[in-house]
Amino acid sequence: MLPYNFTITAYFQHRSGNPWARTLDRVYFPSELDTQWTYTSGVLTETIGTRRGPTLTLLDMRLEKSFSFGDYGKLSFYVDIFNVGARRTLSVERNPYARLYFYEDPPEYDVDSNYGRINSVSGVRSVRLGFRWSF
Repeated sequence: MLPYNFTITAYFQHRSGNPWARTLDRVYFPSELDTQWTYTSGVLTETIGTRRGPTLTLLDMRLEKSFSFGDYGKLSFYVDIFNVGARRTLSVERNPYARLYFYEDPPEYDVDSNYGRINSVSGVRSVRLGFRWSF
C-alpha cells in the first residue's frame, strides 16, 4: 500500500530450464525391406538432466488506484507491466534426434532437420491499462 490509496504489487518467477538428454535412434533394417517395422530402437546417449534448457526469469508489476463510491461500489484503474526487465530468451533445438543406420556399411548417421533451429523467442515487455468496477 502506498499513500493516496495506490497499491503496487509484483509477481516474480524464476524457473530453471527443463532437464533433457540427447537421444539416438538405431535403425536395423532399411525401409525398402518387406518387414512390418524397420526395428528402430531409441537410446539415451546421456543421463537425463545432463543438459538443461534455458532458464526463465520474469518480473510482472501492477500499479492500482481505487476510488470508493459508497453504496455504489468501487472503481479501480490499473497499469500492468509484464516482463519489466524485458528478459529475452532464445530457445534453440539442441537435441539432434540422430538416426544411426546400422545396416549400412559403413553405418550412416543423420540428424533431425530441426536440429540447431530456433524454437521460440520471448522477451517482450508489454503494458496493459484497465479498470474494474466492484460492487
